[in-house]
Amino acid sequence: MFVKIKENGEEAELKITDKGIEWTQDLLGTAGVLGDPKYFYRENGDDLYTCSLDTWAWWEAYILGVNIINERLEAVRSTYGDHWGDALEQCVNKAIGQAGQYAEHFNAATCEIDWFLFDHQGQMDISAKENERKKGRKKNV
Repeated sequence: MFVKIKENGEEAELKITDKGIEWTQDLLGTAGVLGDPKYFYRENGDDLYTCSLDTWAWWEAYILGVNIINERLEAVRSTYGDHWGDALEQCVNKAIGQAGQYAEHFNAATCEIDWFLFDHQGQMDISAKENERKKGRKKNV
């Protein structure tokens, strides 16, 4: 999603993806900031939303954090399988829900990912080996 920066008129992108789906407008809409004159608004029938540089920078940092978390979750899925990826995602979502403030989401999610990986490493390694065996069988068929 491209936005126009109020202070300099330049276009800047905000982009959050998960599993290949771009959902920036959904995120901002759910947060209640799209159409809000304090955050993201349209000027004179403009196609782009306009926002201040501070607003863009805050959301850019937030989106970067979410994208990093999503990449870590996807890495767990691809290495250890969907079972572990889904289990970790549930833990992360619970931690984010308990954190309350956006800035705290990243700390809570990162701590949850690190704890989960540490606590389940042995079981996850077994799953990873099983996934590799299954992939090898499919190639040989």
